[in-house]
Amino acid sequence: MHDRRASTPNMKANLSRYAAISIMVGLGMQALFYKATLVTAFVALCFTATTMPAQTENERPNFPQRISLPWKAINYSHSFMVINKEALQAANEKWQESWFRDKMPLLSSTQASTNQQITINLKHRLQGVTVGGAAEQILGDTPIAAQPIICPMGDHSLIMISLLHSEKDYLLGSGHSLVPTKYLITAQENDLLRLQMEKEGKENQAQEEPLGPSVAEILSERIAEAGQRAVNNASSYRLQPDALQINFRNARKVTRQDYGSALCLNLLISEVLAKQGYQIVPSISLEALKSLKRVYPQKQAGTRATRSFKMEWSFALKPYPAQTSFPLRVLLRIGYAEAVFASGIGTIIPEASAVEFSLNPDRSLAYKVPEPLIKVLAQEKQALQLQDKPRISAIRRAWVYVDRGRAWGLRMRDRLVVGTEQRIKGHVVGFFGPELGLKSPRGHPIHEGAIIYIRKGQAEVRLGQEFDYDTQSYPTPWPPRDKG
Repeated sequence: MHDRRASTPNMKANLSRYAAISIMVGLGMQALFYKATLVTAFVALCFTATTMPAQTENERPNFPQRISLPWKAINYSHSFMVINKEALQAANEKWQESWFRDKMPLLSSTQASTNQQITINLKHRLQGVTVGGAAEQILGDTPIAAQPIICPMGDHSLIMISLLHSEKDYLLGSGHSLVPTKYLITAQENDLLRLQMEKEGKENQAQEEPLGPSVAEILSERIAEAGQRAVNNASSYRLQPDALQINFRNARKVTRQDYGSALCLNLLISEVLAKQGYQIVPSISLEALKSLKRVYPQKQAGTRATRSFKMEWSFALKPYPAQTSFPLRVLLRIGYAEAVFASGIGTIIPEASAVEFSLNPDRSLAYKVPEPLIKVLAQEKQALQLQDKPRISAIRRAWVYVDRGRAWGLRMRDRLVVGTEQRIKGHVVGFFGPELGLKSPRGHPIHEGAIIYIRKGQAEVRLGQEFDYDTQSYPTPWPPRDKG
């Protein structure tokens, strides 16, 4: 009789050997799999590197001369946009005939169709964008994007064209025209009546009273007026030699369609300031411009605001209801902040003051930018002149505080010197805002400045001394050259 107890150790040993062999075979197969995967990945990487070389600076695609963005409707109901979608598109295409020399949809262009990084979401955002050559030269070869805008303003609808620098994201000029909202409502009724007559086969029957213009005809006329005014304003734009870059944002929304839109009121203020050479960074089209840079990547970043103004628009509710006919009186309060650290500077108009908008015979608006805002902008413009060098405004042991900061162009670890002899040397170690309450030797309050650590010549530092960039390269080559 076979003794099972005697064979148990042998069976266990055999099972252990089989398990060890299975594990080794499994590990070997796994290693071969990963090895094959690594080899495949390496080959694919080499193939990609040879077939799709990285873009160099000279190979970066240039922006098209002209870009047309789709309509931006502000403070209108969804039903209004659905009913007038075809009319808005037809009016925009009609105006594009004078804007483009030749045109095509952006997504049909070679740059977009061959770009591997265009996602489905990005395609959705770029739907309706048109690119092409320039029908008329404006500011040389500057690439310009046109943004058509429609929004309510009292009992009228405001049609506006904003012309933006495609690469640097600031406003070159804009123009506007108005149409009574009741005209659009009447035109909508006429369009519906025409559609009903076509369905009933009565389009050739004589009418006792001929129907008026369609919505598309009214919008085409107004957008042509706004576009021509925008081109005229942009043609005379001259960029000023300062670092003042302005952004307007709303303290609260004005959402009643029978009153108007606070965003469009900001655009009207921007239109006047752009004529005076101020750099306006509009918030209404930045998302579209950022999407364009995914298709046309650029080395240089877009313009960022250095001063942010908080606009609080409101309509006078007494006597109730608020007046919606022209001349239109709108109340405004303004506060502002430096846009580097978003530190509040102060309030320009603490109490609500009235801004009056009057309707001209040519369907444009007559209005004035509040005088306190003009005064503050002039002061900030003087404080951010690019030709003015940083001056020492305060001394605290080995650290000095200068009246120029990141808005002017200083960066961390920038090396600065005083005078041609360079007896005083330092580098930027930090920045400060209006909370220190310092005043520049030039006479204006410092809203944003830099802190410099003096590493050479601390005993010779004096208020009012002017810094310049250190032209010596670092690290210094070794051995040092003979200065003689």
